[in-house]
Amino acid sequence: MTRRLACRLSLLLVLAAFLVPAGRSSAAPAAQAALAVDSLDCWKVAWVAQLQCVATVSGGTGGYTVTWQPTPTSSGAYSATEFYMTAPCNPGRGAYTPAYVVVKDSSGAQAFDAMSVLCYPS
Repeated sequence: MTRRLACRLSLLLVLAAFLVPAGRSSAAPAAQAALAVDSLDCWKVAWVAQLQCVATVSGGTGGYTVTWQPTPTSSGAYSATEFYMTAPCNPGRGAYTPAYVVVKDSSGAQAFDAMSVLCYPS
C-alpha cells in the first residue's frame, strides 16, 4: 500500500468518526401516557345522607382540574393524582345516586368515570 493511499484511508476513517455519532439511539422518544381515571370509588357514609368519592388519575400533563357530580359540599386533593369529594346522597329507599368525575389536564385532555351508589335512608 502506498503512503498516499494510507493517508487517504486514514482521512476517510477520521471523517467517518465525526459523521457517525457514537452512543446515540435512533429510537423515537417514549410517548406520554394518555390521561386516565384509574379508579373511582364512591360509598354512602353511614348514618348520614352523604356520598363520598375518591378518584385516582394518571398520565397526561400535570395540573389537573377535577369536576364532580353531584355538586360537592366539600372536595379537595389527597395528592397530585388523588382527589376526593363529599356530596348529598339521595336517601330514597332503593334510590341510586349517580356520581361522576371529569378530569382535565393542563394540555386540555379529558378523562371521565362514573358509578352509582345505593343510598338507603339514614
